[in-house]
Amino acid sequence: MYNKSKNRVLFAVFILVILLTVSILVISVYGSREKNTMEEYKISLNSAIYDENYSYISLAKDAVLKKEWDKKYYLYPNDSNEKYSLGTETVFYDKSMNQVTIYGTVYQVYTNGDIQEKTSKTVIGNLSDFQFFKLNDRKYLIIGSNIGNENISTTKYLEVSIDKAGNALLLNNSINIKTINPLVLNIGDIKFDIANEKLINGESEIDLKKINGSTNEYVEKEPEEENNDNNNSGSNNNNNNNNGGNNGNTGNNSSTNNSVVQDIIDRLAQLSGMVSGTKNQTNLYKNVSLRSVNPRASYIDVAYSVVDPEDKYLSVYLALKDEDEDIMYYYLSKDSTEYRITGLKPNVQYDLTINYIAQGSNESIVADSIIVLTSIDPTEVRITKINGNVFTYNIKMYNEFEFGSAKIALTDCNGTTLNSYALNVDDALSKTGQTGEFSLDSLYTGSYLCLQLQNVQDVYGSDIKVNSYHKIKLN
Repeated sequence: MYNKSKNRVLFAVFILVILLTVSILVISVYGSREKNTMEEYKISLNSAIYDENYSYISLAKDAVLKKEWDKKYYLYPNDSNEKYSLGTETVFYDKSMNQVTIYGTVYQVYTNGDIQEKTSKTVIGNLSDFQFFKLNDRKYLIIGSNIGNENISTTKYLEVSIDKAGNALLLNNSINIKTINPLVLNIGDIKFDIANEKLINGESEIDLKKINGSTNEYVEKEPEEENNDNNNSGSNNNNNNNNGGNNGNTGNNSSTNNSVVQDIIDRLAQLSGMVSGTKNQTNLYKNVSLRSVNPRASYIDVAYSVVDPEDKYLSVYLALKDEDEDIMYYYLSKDSTEYRITGLKPNVQYDLTINYIAQGSNESIVADSIIVLTSIDPTEVRITKINGNVFTYNIKMYNEFEFGSAKIALTDCNGTTLNSYALNVDDALSKTGQTGEFSLDSLYTGSYLCLQLQNVQDVYGSDIKVNSYHKIKLN
């Protein structure tokens, strides 16, 4: 009987311990979630933002940024029920404030090798002077007035995300570029070797992989060695030169000269085979590839390479597929290295491939491919002042489009144009934009007016879809 009572007491204690343990864990997890959700920030609608999959987020109104229990930041636009995951660290560029803000724990790297940890929120107001941050594994942020190289040029800030093969995705408010080959960016006198993750300042190098490690698997290729024929030829020539003095080694001289003669005979035989088309012909290296892709709002600049010494490729062309699965084809010159695809829509994802058809085959081969996102609508349309029946406006355009012509119109927001003028594109592309006035004979309280661009075309005469407008209600 005593043993049974003792067992019951032990069992009760055991259950109590389990309940207490579970309660402590629940409180701990809940407390952790509460702590992590305490970070909350207001985000301006003028911010340039990418989600954790590098898709651009366009805001119509201000939004709220929250850090949640999984330590990731989430964006909640005020005009919708959508929720965007931005990852454990994220970068915002506020165009109206001309400043970059980093959220999350990151590391600032100085050119002297010093490293400083930054937590929660880091505001960067000076976008002219060089600053460099490691955001996460294979992910960096560059600040500077001039960032780029001979193929790429941008300013203020640039996010760099590197895949495990050393290729880079370059992002900011004006470019979204996927590079195919190893790339070095210049920021003044500083160089960023992206594939090798090295920051170079003169003779000193900072190995960025050592900051919290790296999963980068890129290995720089060694220069290719010369083929055996060239090595033999070089060796024979060296022997001939070495033995050309008065050392009496005439036997070696004879042997070397015979080798040189044989080498010449072999090379002549090779050339003969190449001319006559025999099966002994040497296959020369040939290749088709994308070098870089630079998308803007209405066009994409493509840098490509065609190596075809024997003229084996019958044709080389680009294929561009849009969101509606429509495909456009652009045939390339094998003697050129650049091509611009025009007449595109802003903020649209395209699938781009470079293809070729070789001799003796009707089959089209995809040599390289990439997904490209064109930039957002680069126009600002604002009614800045109302004085009686006179409306003052300001139009700003950015050179994402190669703007050719457009009209600025005041409408009733239902498709009826009340007044319009031809836009001075040069003025609109200036820093201050084009300022002008509209006047209307009759106004009705409570009605709506919209300022918008119409009949927008690029310099090639292609129509451009522009979505920017300013809507007001008359009081």
